[in-house]
Amino acid sequence: MAFEYEALVGHLNIVGGRAVSANPPGQIIEVAPAKAARGREVDTFFALVLPAGSHVAPASFYENMAQLAAEKYFESAGSVTAALREVLTFLNQNLNDHNRQQPGQPFVADMTCAVLRGEDLIIARVGGAVAGLWVEGVLTLLPDSLPREVPAALGAAHMPEIKLTRHRVATNTRLMLADHHLLELNPERVALALGELGLDLALVRMKENALLTLTLTLVEFVPPEMPSPPAVPEGESSVAVQQAVRGAETGARAQASSAGLGFVFLGIWRVIGGVAGAIGRALGLISTGIDKTFGPDPDGRKRWFQSSLVTGAAVFIPVLVVGLVVALWLGGTGRSEFELCYAEATNLSEIARTVPSSNPESLRSAWSAVLTVANRCLTLRADDEDSTRIRREAQGVIDSLDQITRRDAHLLQSLPDATFTRILLQGLDLYVLDSSRQRVYTTTLSQDGLSLTRSLTPILDMSRGANVNGYVIGDFIDIGFSNSTDSLFALDTNGVLVQCRRRQVQECEAEQLRSNEDWSDPSAMVIWGSDDRIYLLDVPVNQIWRYDNSGGSYSGIANPYFDGANQGALQLAVDFKIDRDGNVFILRSDGVVIKYFRAQIQEFRLGGFPPGQEPSNGSSLTLDEDPIGRAFYVASPATQTIHEMTLGGTFDANIKASDDTVFSALGGVASNPAQQLLYVASGNGIFVIQK
Repeated sequence: MAFEYEALVGHLNIVGGRAVSANPPGQIIEVAPAKAARGREVDTFFALVLPAGSHVAPASFYENMAQLAAEKYFESAGSVTAALREVLTFLNQNLNDHNRQQPGQPFVADMTCAVLRGEDLIIARVGGAVAGLWVEGVLTLLPDSLPREVPAALGAAHMPEIKLTRHRVATNTRLMLADHHLLELNPERVALALGELGLDLALVRMKENALLTLTLTLVEFVPPEMPSPPAVPEGESSVAVQQAVRGAETGARAQASSAGLGFVFLGIWRVIGGVAGAIGRALGLISTGIDKTFGPDPDGRKRWFQSSLVTGAAVFIPVLVVGLVVALWLGGTGRSEFELCYAEATNLSEIARTVPSSNPESLRSAWSAVLTVANRCLTLRADDEDSTRIRREAQGVIDSLDQITRRDAHLLQSLPDATFTRILLQGLDLYVLDSSRQRVYTTTLSQDGLSLTRSLTPILDMSRGANVNGYVIGDFIDIGFSNSTDSLFALDTNGVLVQCRRRQVQECEAEQLRSNEDWSDPSAMVIWGSDDRIYLLDVPVNQIWRYDNSGGSYSGIANPYFDGANQGALQLAVDFKIDRDGNVFILRSDGVVIKYFRAQIQEFRLGGFPPGQEPSNGSSLTLDEDPIGRAFYVASPATQTIHEMTLGGTFDANIKASDDTVFSALGGVASNPAQQLLYVASGNGIFVIQK
């Protein structure tokens, strides 16, 4: 069954009486992906998530909610109305979970979403969100007026109050998803605006009608092959978007293949030609002077330079000049080399600025040459501000082409000879594992998360050689945290499990896990579920071991996750995480992430990364299930990069430090989504970066 209607989409975002060009952060329009659940293949999903309540979250919060809603819808089965209820109930539960964990900063949101299937349009609303439908000159607003009491937003109640309506659409039907300010406008003028010919003109008329604030997504339904008027920045076709992206990429590659680096050789030939002309003119002047000074005397008399004294001086003076030149060159080589280097970097940067951005390959080649020369200049004079400025400009252009996000990494604390390989964040408490000393440290963050209120303090019972309950602690495999018991766990290679209460980290308990003789070499641990099960990644035996908690103790034997019928593929695994639904995500050393559910491998692919910027290696995997964050982070020390992606594996950002050397020994990442901060363990230091 083919799509009966195509959606032309536009937006209007007015803040303080002025139109903002950026899309509303919580807007999404998505057609069914290739792997949509059965029955969803011809659906188109629309959603708009809006701030509500007294606390406004970062823009990424609403973007993630909208993206999650679309993913959940296309994964669900059953009727459209049942799926929409499931999506909104799921989001409401996520917000409730977040608000229980962050009671001082609760987030709630209004949301309206719609699904187009054939000629049927199903609209769902929660909170103060508004929808409108214009069909053949008739405007329907949902609700039709401002309510006396605004319904509870998502995250404000245990169960959301969902309003569902079903409608029939026809050619040129227009749909509005908006905030409650739409109901403040004159409905007759809104109807006239929506009746304008063309989506662009309708948006202009809506802009004229709007007051101080309005967030609006406007959609027009047309047959797929129907020609549409020329688009403006506020309106574009949902079908044409991906075709335009592919066409732009193809055109850029074609231009790049023909342009090459011709501009560099042209500049070089111009320089050579100018130098040759100057030399020729200088030689001509010298020749004329020699003729006048040293030519034959017109009267035939003996010239002054024909004496023996002058002849000796003629031999000695060149030798003296050559000696002086050599001496000056040897004494001033460093400075002259830097000046030549800086001149070269300046000339190359001027040439690079003339390369059009429509030719990305030539642009990259030009600025790469600038970066190479600027780095050479900084080796000659490390504190030169001009060379640093040129280097920063070159690096910025290359990063924009590769979609690299550069951030300043601020050092919180470092310890001599330490190697931090794991980092955990719980509230304001940070925990790090030092694999060099085989010791776990703890510290506390300030309220803004940007500094420490106390220095790193070792947990004595989580140190190699400590004696806890009669067990001598060896080298550590990993650390983990239990939210249900508010406890920190550490496991050593002998199978001794150390557990410390969060507020009593210097008073810990230890026990010996049974059946550890089945182990080969576990490398990572996860504490999962409300009953605090322990999972161990054991790569050499291609297994994940599970220990069940029984009355606060792990006295049972290890249970294998993979059985005889289902074998894992763990040969290159370095880390793993388990989400709240029980999905197991395994990170390999080559940057690949594999997903399992109940020991069955699931389809999971990383996508949307810029060409050549996909994770190619990895040392640790971080899972952030907070409703604001909802992201994976892969630490890649070989490329000094933190790869951020959605829980579905879609590219979000590639983060690097302003100083590449800071992330050269990446060990682990901890996310603080409420404050948009990342804490990074790298080498012997703990760093914080602002997302």
